[in-house]
Amino acid sequence: MVSSNNETCQDGEDDILPQSRLELSVAPNDGSLLTAPLSLILNTATDCLYNDLNAMVAGDPLTFFLPSTSGDDNNVPYTTKSEAMASLSFQQRRHILASRIARRVKSLSHVSALVACNLPTSATSSSTTDQRYPNLYTMSQIPSENELNQITQISSNALEHVRTSWVSADIAQDALYFAHDSLWKIRSHPHDVQGSMEILLKGRWTRMSQDVKLEDRYRDSAERAWGKNETRQRLRTAVRRKMLLGEIGNPRDDGSALKWNIVLEKDGTTVRLFHGKPRKEGKDTVYPMEARLTVLSESSDNLAPWTLLSIQIKTGVKTGESNHQLELSKEQMFGLHQIGSRAMIQEEARAKKSREEGKNKNEFIARPLEKLRQLSHSFSLSWQMEILSSQAEALRKGSWSRESNPNDLLGGIGITVAPVKFYSDEEQFDSEKMVRIKPLAHMAIHFWEIDDRNGKTKIGPIYGDNHSFDPDQTMTSQSLSDTTSIKRLTLEINASQMKGLEVSLSGGDKVMALIEKDTKNTINQAITNDTYLSRNVRMLLSSIQNPFQLSMGNALLSTVVICADRRCHAIVEALNKSCNASACDQNVEKIIPSWMHLSVECGSISVSANITYDSKDSSKKSERKPVLQFRLACDSRSGKFVPTFPRATSLLRFLVSNDSSASEVQQLRHIKAMSGISSDKNRSVVRGKDMTGRSIRDAFLSLTRSIDILSKRVGIGEWDDIDKSSCALREKSIQQACDDVSVSLMSCTGISVVYGIGALAVGVAGGSSALPDIGGGSIDLPGENSCIPTPPLSVILTQELVEHIEDDSTTMRLERDLFGMTASITKEAVTLRAFYIVTQIDSVTTLPKRLECTPTAFEGLDGDTNEDTEVYHRTKRFRAGSNSEDKGAVKTSSIFEEVGYLAHSLNATWKKVQN
Repeated sequence: MVSSNNETCQDGEDDILPQSRLELSVAPNDGSLLTAPLSLILNTATDCLYNDLNAMVAGDPLTFFLPSTSGDDNNVPYTTKSEAMASLSFQQRRHILASRIARRVKSLSHVSALVACNLPTSATSSSTTDQRYPNLYTMSQIPSENELNQITQISSNALEHVRTSWVSADIAQDALYFAHDSLWKIRSHPHDVQGSMEILLKGRWTRMSQDVKLEDRYRDSAERAWGKNETRQRLRTAVRRKMLLGEIGNPRDDGSALKWNIVLEKDGTTVRLFHGKPRKEGKDTVYPMEARLTVLSESSDNLAPWTLLSIQIKTGVKTGESNHQLELSKEQMFGLHQIGSRAMIQEEARAKKSREEGKNKNEFIARPLEKLRQLSHSFSLSWQMEILSSQAEALRKGSWSRESNPNDLLGGIGITVAPVKFYSDEEQFDSEKMVRIKPLAHMAIHFWEIDDRNGKTKIGPIYGDNHSFDPDQTMTSQSLSDTTSIKRLTLEINASQMKGLEVSLSGGDKVMALIEKDTKNTINQAITNDTYLSRNVRMLLSSIQNPFQLSMGNALLSTVVICADRRCHAIVEALNKSCNASACDQNVEKIIPSWMHLSVECGSISVSANITYDSKDSSKKSERKPVLQFRLACDSRSGKFVPTFPRATSLLRFLVSNDSSASEVQQLRHIKAMSGISSDKNRSVVRGKDMTGRSIRDAFLSLTRSIDILSKRVGIGEWDDIDKSSCALREKSIQQACDDVSVSLMSCTGISVVYGIGALAVGVAGGSSALPDIGGGSIDLPGENSCIPTPPLSVILTQELVEHIEDDSTTMRLERDLFGMTASITKEAVTLRAFYIVTQIDSVTTLPKRLECTPTAFEGLDGDTNEDTEVYHRTKRFRAGSNSEDKGAVKTSSIFEEVGYLAHSLNATWKKVQN
C-alpha cells in the first residue's frame, strides 16, 4: 500500500488548499497499480454505506469491533460483538456510525481527489486578484487535463520495475548463497566466493595465499614430448588392448554374446556401441541406445577402465501419435551420463577386488559394458512405459471413453487403464529364492465386458516369430491386475530387464498356438505366412516393442481385432455343440438346425443356409450349396455384434433400419403424421407396429441382444475356473444363451432369404421391384410349419378399381392380384413358399385386407444343382486370414448364383399363375 500526503503551502498571498490523502494499492504478483473505473468505486461506496445504514435502522444483528472498556494494557484494544444497534449504548452507537461513515467516505474522497487532479482549476484558490507571479508549485502539482491516465500508467510501470528488480535481487542473492554453500563444501584451502568471482571476471586471483604452490605436472611429464601421431597411436593401442583383454574378448562361459554392436571410430581411438532397430533421420541413422567410450590410461599392471564419453537414449511415437511432452531434459541426460559412468566404475572396482581376493587373476573379468547396457535398457523401458501409459490415458478420455459418442446405439462402456507402476529392487526379487517375481514396470488396459462369475479368463503371452519363449522364465502378471479387471478382458504390458516390453493378452496362449500351427502348415506348403491373426499380432508387438513406433492406439486396435476373432470362434464352437450330449454321438439334436452353417471370417460370423423351395416334389432333398445370408460383425469399441448384409440386398438393409423409404405404406403414414395427429390410436398406427420394417428390425435387435449375452458368457474360450463346479455352471448358462440365439438365428435367416434373395430374384425375373406391406399381414400355415412373423414380400400381377356397396353407399376400392413369398422355418429346413394373394385396400395408411391366399408351388426346379451357373458367375475369393480352425468350413455358393436359379423358377411359376 503506497500513500502520500499533500501539505499546506503558502507562497506570498497564494494559498494552496490541502488535497485529500490518496492510498494506492499494488498487485502482489508483479507490483503494478490496481486500477478501477471511478464510477464503479463511487457506486460501490454509496451502496455499501446505504446497506450499513439500512441494517442499523432495521435492527439486524451486526458484528462490530468496539473499543475495549478494560483498562488493562495487556488486553486486546478491540473486542468483537454481534448485537443489534438498539442494544448498544449511545457512545458505542456514535462510534459505530462514525466508523462506518468514515470507511465509506474514504473511497468517495479518493474519487473526489482524482477528479480534482484532473481539473486544472478545481484545486486552487486565491484571496486576492493579483496574479502577477505564476504559481509554479500549483502548476507542478496539478497535471494538465486528461494527463492522469498517462501518469497512472507510468507510475504502474515504475512500481512494476521496482518489484521485478527487487525479486531479481532476491533470486541473485539466493543463488549466491547456494553457490557459496556448494563452494564451501568442496573448497580447497583458500578458495572462496570472492576468489572464484575474481578468476571468472578478471582471469586471475590477486589474493592468493603465500603457502599455496601451483605445479604443472604436464610440463615435466614424458607425454609432453609426444606428437599427435604418437598420441593417437598409443590411444588406439590402449583401446584395442582393453577390447581384447576385457569382456569383448572374453565372453561368458554360457556362450552368451555381448548385446552391444561395436564399431571403432575416430581412427580407432573411440568405441561406438549401439543397440536396437535403427531409423533414418535425414541422412543420419539413429539407434534407440547409443554410447561412445575410450581409454585414457596405459597402465600395464591392470587394465585401464573405460571412460564414458557420451550416451544417448532415444524413443519416438508413430506418425499421428503424441508423446505428451515426455522428452529428456539436459539435466536428465547429464544425470544418466553420471549414473552410467558410476555403474561402470563400480563394476571395474568389483572385478578388481575379486581378482585380488581370488587365486586365479584371470577368472574375474570386469563387464562394465554389460552393466551400461542394463542401465540404458532399463532407462529406455521406463521411458517407453511412461509414453504408452500417457497415450492410454488419452484414449480413455478421448475416442475410447464412454462419453465419446453419446449417440452410439451399441452403448460402449469404454476402457479402463491401470497406469504404469514401477517396482523397486526389493519388490522385484524374492530374497529367499533369489528369483524375479515382478517386472520393472507394469501397466494394463481393460476392455469389453465378460461374465466371469465362474472364473476369470486366462492371460497368456504374445510374442513374435524370433522370440525364444520359455514358459518357466516368463512371469505371470495376472496377479498384478487390480480389481478394475473384473468382468473385463485385459491387455497387459510388462517391462523386464534385458528382455524388453512383454505383452500379455486374455486368451494369448490359444492365439499363439494357432499361429504356430499355421506357421508349420505354411512352411510345409512353402507359402508365406500372412494369416489374419499373424498380421494383427505383428502390428500389436510393433506398436509396443518398437521404440520409434510407439502407438497405444494401434496396439489397442490390434488387440480388439484379435479378441473379436477369438470371441467369434468361441460363439461358433458353442453353437455347433450338441444339446446335452457328447460330440461323438451323431444321433443327438444340434443346437442350430442342420440347414444352417456358421463360419468365422476375420472377426465376423457368417450365417449361411441351405434353401429349400416349396415345389410339387418337396420330398426330394436339395443338393445345392448353402448361400451366405448375412454376417454378425464384432464392434471394436464395445465388443457387441452388428448385422451386416451383402451390398446388393438394399431392400433388406433398409428394412432392418426401419427406413420408411422401403415401404410406400409407411411413407404415407409419416406424411399423415406430419399433418397433425392427436389421438393415441392414430399415434400407434404411425409408429407402425404391424409394418414389415418394424418387425424385421425387432427380429435383428433380438438376435444382437441374445448373441451379446452369449458372447459375454463364452468370453474367448479360455477360463481359469474357481472350483470344480465352475465348468458345469458355465456350460449350463452357455446352453441357455445358445437356445435363445438359435431361435433368433432361424427367424433372421428366414427373413434374409425372403427379403434378400427373394427380392433380388423378383427384380431379375420381372424387371420390377418387390414391395413389402402390400400383401396383408403375416401368413399362418396349418401344421408344424411356422412362417416368419412378417407380411409376405409381394409383386403386383394385376390391379383394378371395384365398386363396393355398403349401407346404400357406393365406394371405389382397389383390388390387387399379387404373387407373394414368405419362408417357413423348422428344424429340418428353411423353405421359401409362394402364394397367390388377392387384396383389397380400404385406406392407404393401413395394411391391405387379404381376400384370398392360395399356396403355389415353384416351377422349373428340375436342375437342382448349381454346377451350370458356376460357369457364368465368378465366385468370390475367400477372405484372407483363415486359420486352422476354418479348414473344415462348408463351402458356400455366391448369392448371385442362387438369385439366378430362383429367377428362372419365378418366370416359369408366373406363367403358370397367369394362365
